[in-house]
Amino acid sequence: MTLHTLESELSYPHTRPHSGDKVSAEEIFSRALIGAETALTDRFYLRDLWPVLEFFNDKSEPHMKVIDMFLKPLLEEGLAKHAAQTKAGLADYEGKTLLDSLLRETTGWVTPKFHRRPSH
Repeated sequence: MTLHTLESELSYPHTRPHSGDKVSAEEIFSRALIGAETALTDRFYLRDLWPVLEFFNDKSEPHMKVIDMFLKPLLEEGLAKHAAQTKAGLADYEGKTLLDSLLRETTGWVTPKFHRRPSH
């Protein structure tokens, strides 16, 4: 997958039946993103009940694995590039992209885990 997604064909709506044709990487990513967003929306709708309904399996996990598969290499490459530039004293503080700006604010790879806050 490249960052030049505008050069690829347009994705089909998620409501369109799958025809069995070869699915592009961009389509796979967009379907995973829609799945993760749907799981998150369901959690907001269910409020305090969602942890009970997802006690044995996380409904967003399969979608997040796909998203991580696409994003992790891009982030690792960006972190390595930023670390090398910082070490050489060539860090660009303007930030050409959003990723450059975000990398300027971090020192490593951390995946936040969200837990339900305890009730009092």
